[in-house]
Amino acid sequence: MATVLSALDGISLAKTDNINNPATLSIPSPGFPHDFDISPDFIWSDRRADLLKPFPTLPSITATPDASCRPADPTPTSRRRFNVGSNQQGVCVSWARRLTQQSLREALLISQRRPKATNTKPRPPVSFPPPPTTSAACLRGRDGFSLGLLVTPDSACPSPGVLQRSPHAVSYQHRHDVLGPNLTSHDIFPSSPPFPSLFLFPSSTQATDMPDTSSKIRQGLARGLGIQLEDPDRGRDAVTRGESVMSAQTSDSFFEGPPTSFEWIQEQAPTREETTAYIKSLFPFLTWITHYNLQWLAGDLVAGITIGAVLVPQGMAYALLANLEPQFGLYSSFMGVIIYWIFGTSKDISIGPVAVLSTVVGTVVADLKAAGLSYSANVIASALSIIAGCIVLGMGLLRLGWLVDLISITSLSAFMTGSAITIAVSQLPALLGLHGFSNRDAPYKVVINTLKHLPHAKLDAVLGLTALFLLYLIRYTLTRAAERWPNKKRIIFFANTMRTVFAILLYTMISWLVNRSRRGHPAFSVLGVVPKGFQNVGPPLLDSALISKFATHLPATVIVMLVEHIAISKSFGRVNNYTIDPSQEMVAIGMTNILGPFLGGYPSTGSFSRTAVNSKAGVRTPAAGIITGLVVLIATYLLTAVFFYIPSASLAAVIIHAVGDLITPPNTVYQFWRVSPLEVFVFFIGVFVSVFVHIEEGLYATVCLSAAILLFRILKARGRFMGKVRVHSVLGDHVIGADHKQLVGEYGTFTETLEHSSRNVFLPLDHGDGSNPEVELENPYPGVFIYRFSEGFNYPNANHSLEYLVDYIKSQTQRTSAEMFERKGDRPWNNPGPRKTAKSRETREDQLPNLKAIILDFSSVNNVDITSVQRLIDVRNQLDQYTAPEVVDWHIACINNRWTKRALIAGGFGVPTTPSDGLPHRWRSIFSVAEIGGKNSAAAVAEESAHDRDLALGRRHSLVLDEEMGEAGDLGISDSDEPVSASVFDEKPPNLVATLCQRRKGAVVSGLDRPLFHIDLTSAVQSAISNVEAREEFRAESVRAP
Repeated sequence: MATVLSALDGISLAKTDNINNPATLSIPSPGFPHDFDISPDFIWSDRRADLLKPFPTLPSITATPDASCRPADPTPTSRRRFNVGSNQQGVCVSWARRLTQQSLREALLISQRRPKATNTKPRPPVSFPPPPTTSAACLRGRDGFSLGLLVTPDSACPSPGVLQRSPHAVSYQHRHDVLGPNLTSHDIFPSSPPFPSLFLFPSSTQATDMPDTSSKIRQGLARGLGIQLEDPDRGRDAVTRGESVMSAQTSDSFFEGPPTSFEWIQEQAPTREETTAYIKSLFPFLTWITHYNLQWLAGDLVAGITIGAVLVPQGMAYALLANLEPQFGLYSSFMGVIIYWIFGTSKDISIGPVAVLSTVVGTVVADLKAAGLSYSANVIASALSIIAGCIVLGMGLLRLGWLVDLISITSLSAFMTGSAITIAVSQLPALLGLHGFSNRDAPYKVVINTLKHLPHAKLDAVLGLTALFLLYLIRYTLTRAAERWPNKKRIIFFANTMRTVFAILLYTMISWLVNRSRRGHPAFSVLGVVPKGFQNVGPPLLDSALISKFATHLPATVIVMLVEHIAISKSFGRVNNYTIDPSQEMVAIGMTNILGPFLGGYPSTGSFSRTAVNSKAGVRTPAAGIITGLVVLIATYLLTAVFFYIPSASLAAVIIHAVGDLITPPNTVYQFWRVSPLEVFVFFIGVFVSVFVHIEEGLYATVCLSAAILLFRILKARGRFMGKVRVHSVLGDHVIGADHKQLVGEYGTFTETLEHSSRNVFLPLDHGDGSNPEVELENPYPGVFIYRFSEGFNYPNANHSLEYLVDYIKSQTQRTSAEMFERKGDRPWNNPGPRKTAKSRETREDQLPNLKAIILDFSSVNNVDITSVQRLIDVRNQLDQYTAPEVVDWHIACINNRWTKRALIAGGFGVPTTPSDGLPHRWRSIFSVAEIGGKNSAAAVAEESAHDRDLALGRRHSLVLDEEMGEAGDLGISDSDEPVSASVFDEKPPNLVATLCQRRKGAVVSGLDRPLFHIDLTSAVQSAISNVEAREEFRAESVRAP
């Protein structure tokens, strides 16, 4: 008759059909007994004598027949016995009360199994009065798991009470009805410390542990729809090493719960504090305006006046680029600086008309005019500004500032260079006073037409060329003067900044002297009449027909509006040591371009040249924009009469001089080449398209090419197989940790022994990382491979990465069992088999190892998707067939995302796989434990060098967990790769083991319920090797066993 053996913690270990024959001890068959939840992958020993022999103080185990439940033997010797038996009501158990703490510790040390647990915190032990005998109560262990129901006395059992299986036991993590007779409050809460205490709760308080109506509905729907719900117990074992089911859950029994959709929704939903912070972030000036002082005011006054003087002529010049009248440049300049300081986060940026964006606006105006629309140019520009501003504002309110990062520096540089060349070429006709052809054509056409019409050049050429020469001469002279007289550098800087103003004033004076008596027929082209004040105040016209006509230009307008501004603000933020918020900058740009058209403004954004001047002028806060706005306002009302005489050629010279700084210098292109030659190709393609087609197409071309290169790199990403090598840290001429020079830092930078100074590192086997080819790398173990993903692991590259993995592994291993076909026609058509002449290859393959385990390094993987996980499952099945009847252990290290863990768990990863032959094998669970600081920290241990030398024997083991009932979580830590098992303690004296365990305290880093997930490659390699060896040992013992 079959009986059940149980350990002192009440967990069924095995069954035997003959209690008198220890050799018949075996694993419980499926379905017997139903009350026990035993994993077939775990067993202490295949012989009862082996279990009891090493520890004479361990309580012996006795089994009784199923038919009856006998009370404990009253003799003194039976106090070390466990009498186990079952009846229809449950299981009766009696246990010895006189167990020593040493015997409990040794008994717990040999356990290699982990308890089923959740990530809930354990409840502290508390005492309750015994419940009435007529009411049911729930028995709960110190690990927080309900074990069963205590009911009224039953006559079928000689004891006053029995522990009966709960009808709701399916909702419990533990379903072991193995707690006993004579259950009283004293038995539940014994006074002896070694005895595991239990909690007694009234059954009415256990509603949270029992399935509610929603759970029942969920399970019913799942069954009806054929959905297979995840088994929460999968991969969890019954006992942790050093901890029984009834022992306390401590820091080394951590279980990581999977993330849930509701949890993700909670994380995304803003709290009240986050909502308040979001509203405050929309008005960043509130954070600094209350601290404004006179020193800040002085800096802002100087910078504001300087930028105002520069902005007035530039604004009018850039308005001409936009096919608008000069005054619209002044309107945009005023609204940009007046609005930005309220919403912006950069003190240096100067918003207003810029050359590139004005060129885009000019293209839109010209195209719509050519299409026959009757709208005036300023109406088109104002409508474009509002629509583009609304788009940018919406992106900013949604905090989509990260979208700007999709534009690479190469794309931006190519676009700016192409735009600068296009703008400079388009100003050649105005600079030379040429007419009769369009300056909106492609730059190469403009150059050709300019050369053709060069004989018709007028007096404007003299003014334009001399003004351009004067601007570059002043800049060169003053730059050299600043280097020669550094003590006058600031004065020279302001003089250099005013060169544009000086040139405009000089040539305006010349123009007035020449044309004051011939205003109707000037000798050369002048700016003309500029209306005084704001002449276009009012709501702009928004017509659906108008919007539909320029809708195709909106992407380019928005991109130019965003990229140039945020790139400039980020750059100056890094230079001046402050951080800007790209999303809030979007809000500032959007508000500027929405409100600007109400005063006649057109699209504007941040200017690189004016921002550089603003920063060097010593601006202190964004409020300097108010000063700049006042300067522009004064010019708009008081200086418009003077603007009439500004020569158009001098304005063209100012534009050419300004955009010249936007061209990427050759040295920068050379640095691009050093970093990424392929991106230099993208750069020149963008410039070529901008010059020979159009600047919008050049922008699209560079963005698309950059995206294509990125996608190609992801699609063709191929990981690397890693090899192991042991290295030492060397400082000067000695190895760190050598006895003659001990270097031990406060934070454990250098350890105190030479053994600790060496460590394992993992490098690509092909030395693709540039490591020294003379360093010999090798696989950590025959048949064990380490594969590191290089570009993430998602659906674009999953197939390519895993195909390479399979091809390489098959080339380095051989099939576990040769393919056998009864008939020749049974062989698949695509598997012709080896050729008869390939004898040498067959001989070489016979020397290859069998595939044992695969270690995946997920350090570069942040997220996975359905496709990538499915491909990984397919490869696992493919390799399982390749290694049948064995299975491949899939160890995954360095998982950085909980959702990635959840996806892998759903795919069946993280837990050992049962072999296809159904035979069990030992599993050694190796976990990483972090040291807890204090007097037992590494620094304190380092000071005990003499004591550590006495314990040097223990350092060759990777992990020691030794938990006692009164003090849990002690451990010893070493750097060796050799795995440790329970038998390690047999080789050490008891005092050495105790000393090792008391040296340091620690906590398990990752969850114990997924033993194949590891925090680093070292622990993954240790676990893989340990379990490959354990499986081989077990199979060898199974073959030898009768």
